[in-house]
Amino acid sequence: MPELLHPGVYVQEVPAAVRPIEGVSTSTAAFIGVADKGPIPGRRLPNGRMAQPVLVTGLTDYLRQFGGFRMDSFLTYAARAFFDNGGRRLYVVRVAPASAARARSGPILSPPASPLGASLLIEAANEGAWGNDVWVALDNSSDGDVANNFKLLVLYGKTLNDARANVVETYDNVTFRSPNPSLPFPANDVRSLVNSRSEYVAITGDLTARPPIPAPTTPPTAPTPTRLSGGSDGSGPVDRLGTPAPDNTVAGTGLYALDKLTDVNLLAIPGDGRPATVNKGMSYCKNERPLQDCFFLGDVGSVDNVNAARLDGAQPADVIKLSDARAFATTGFGGTPLNKAAGDFGAIYYPWVRAADPVGVGRNPQILLPPSPFLAGIYARIDNSRGVFKAPAGTEAGVAGALATATNVSDVEQDQLNPVMVNVVRTVPGSGIVVWGTRTIGSDASWRYVPVRRMAIFLRVSIYYGIQWAVFEPKMSGNVIPFRWTGQRVKAAELVAEGRLADLEIAKVAGVVERQLYRWKAHPEFREKVTELAGVMEQAIVQKGIARKVARIRELNERWESMLRVIEERAQDPAMQDVPGGTTGLLVRTQRSIGSGPGAQVVDDYAVDVGLLRELREHEKQAAIEMGQWTEKKQVSGVDGGPVVVKVLGNVSMDDL
Repeated sequence: MPELLHPGVYVQEVPAAVRPIEGVSTSTAAFIGVADKGPIPGRRLPNGRMAQPVLVTGLTDYLRQFGGFRMDSFLTYAARAFFDNGGRRLYVVRVAPASAARARSGPILSPPASPLGASLLIEAANEGAWGNDVWVALDNSSDGDVANNFKLLVLYGKTLNDARANVVETYDNVTFRSPNPSLPFPANDVRSLVNSRSEYVAITGDLTARPPIPAPTTPPTAPTPTRLSGGSDGSGPVDRLGTPAPDNTVAGTGLYALDKLTDVNLLAIPGDGRPATVNKGMSYCKNERPLQDCFFLGDVGSVDNVNAARLDGAQPADVIKLSDARAFATTGFGGTPLNKAAGDFGAIYYPWVRAADPVGVGRNPQILLPPSPFLAGIYARIDNSRGVFKAPAGTEAGVAGALATATNVSDVEQDQLNPVMVNVVRTVPGSGIVVWGTRTIGSDASWRYVPVRRMAIFLRVSIYYGIQWAVFEPKMSGNVIPFRWTGQRVKAAELVAEGRLADLEIAKVAGVVERQLYRWKAHPEFREKVTELAGVMEQAIVQKGIARKVARIRELNERWESMLRVIEERAQDPAMQDVPGGTTGLLVRTQRSIGSGPGAQVVDDYAVDVGLLRELREHEKQAAIEMGQWTEKKQVSGVDGGPVVVKVLGNVSMDDL
């Protein structure tokens, strides 16, 4: 807080009571596949850092970092489809066989007679045969310092002439490190500069002496470059699903390379449409992402040999007929059914689509491509233009870059696929090739539709990151948004405090929906108000009960006094003095006639006042009830076995009252 040391007017900015929650992005995708080059998560780079997935923001960016179209991989086609359909941010997870190796130069840049430490060890930046086309050359620096500085050139080309014409990186006026490890590195240390900037090479050993470079000549001559060798794409199986990282020195592979990325929303493995792959992708999004912040896009069927996808009439090997697509969604293939339990975090699309092939042969070459990368771009486009709540389907969900679908699906045929949650890519007259389905593959009807699930993901992640500011705040009421009391809210608090009605009925009386009442009840101020009102109501009930009991006891006392006056008056009646039992006041005198007619004789008759005795007994019962001393017992009669109620009066007197 500012120090207010002198009299005056001070202006202080106070943060708003309500902190806004910003919505997170929902259009960042991640693809997994084989590429020419690029870091392979799960391995370490030659500069010592761990390889991670790479974010690219356009096809040109992708081609620069991962190479061009391959004859044996769909990944580059997938990136093109994603960006063509409106995608903007794409994480690329490169996978490769275990035998993939980096190209390297070996210590051949300095002759055997060079000073110790003058050998420059260089490797390609990452694995792949692409590194065999990297060349490096040393030359004198432009500053003329032939004792310390030199120039490192990185060239790229299939042949020496191609390489000489394509210098991709230049590091001028660089130098070596001191052999004394206690001395700091120079600012123009060649290893530090190259390893922090180069996209082509990395220096793997310390250079502690200037490499021998021929003296400058007039006219100057171009240095002779040295070609890297030994780079390999590897052979054997490729694990696209991957495994978690064994420790914190390397990233996971395949899907698990994304474990530490928090801004990935859409996930696809283009071209791998096996049930096991779809199951793993959906399970990873639902069960292995802590925030459940991803949605998986699956293909129906696979094409193992990419070259086969370039043939006319090509189809996924295991999904040729419409019934195959239905079987894929209902029973799966090869004994592996789809995991419907995790299916609300994924959707599958059918059929594959045909698109132009930049590396194909013949006239207007085409290739069969999986629909998932096209859909990822459409998801991103509609999220950015309309919102995540909008279904990524309909006439505005046109598939850019698609020339045709592998199978033309009619309305009648889609009637067979829609009930089993297979979304269709089809041709609609007047709209072209569009996405005509937006269902998840899950079994839970609550999450039947893609926008419903993705909207829930958006809200969960936005709220999670939007309230991180409160994690280490002290537990004070100031951290809670003030509760604005209105007539509706006061009425709701009173009804909740009474506890007679269910939440749904309280919400109706207060004029709100039950969900709104639930949010009110979660607020500390509302709970405090309810507790306060409940205490007041309880006290009022107690006071009312006491008042009622006092009034009842007063009524009983008055009745008792009235009966005592009657008994005393009878007991003091002179006519009752000579009557046996007359002084008890419990006898009543009546008259009866003996005989009839003029000679009838009227005589007095004395009998116990049964009504008075009954009233006395009822008074005693009511007094016992008020004192809590009235009980009822049941006993079985020995005559017919029927229950007989016997009333037992406790010890109670008017003195107790």
